[in-house]
Amino acid sequence: FVHRVSTVSPKTCSGIKSALNYTATSNERYILVTSAQTYCTQTYTDLVNFQSSDEEQQVLKLLSEMNVSKAWIGLISSQWSDHAFTTFRYWAPGQPREGSLDSGCATTTIANSGMWTYSDCAHKIPFICYGSKCL
Repeated sequence: FVHRVSTVSPKTCSGIKSALNYTATSNERYILVTSAQTYCTQTYTDLVNFQSSDEEQQVLKLLSEMNVSKAWIGLISSQWSDHAFTTFRYWAPGQPREGSLDSGCATTTIANSGMWTYSDCAHKIPFICYGSKCL
């Protein structure tokens, strides 16, 4: 299992600066989204969520560097897996499909410039974790 950590712009953590790290799996690591979330929460913080297009672009760059074309993000059944609130959305045209919000899992893809699509949660694909450390 190969991963690469990319540190991006500081975020706040209860009003304190923090460093945010993204970790993506390589093409050889395909996993169900539920297993990915468990791994991310035990090893980092959770599956990735996005507060801005800058964060989305950082993750897209990481996926491109690792030759990963599609990866799970933390949007599962219309909620972020870490219960974060964000108004940022980056859906591909025609997404989300009607009814997919209640039962689907979101992915980000290189082919769609990082735009999100819903996928069947039973598919096994690479995933992205994030971890923040308060400084």
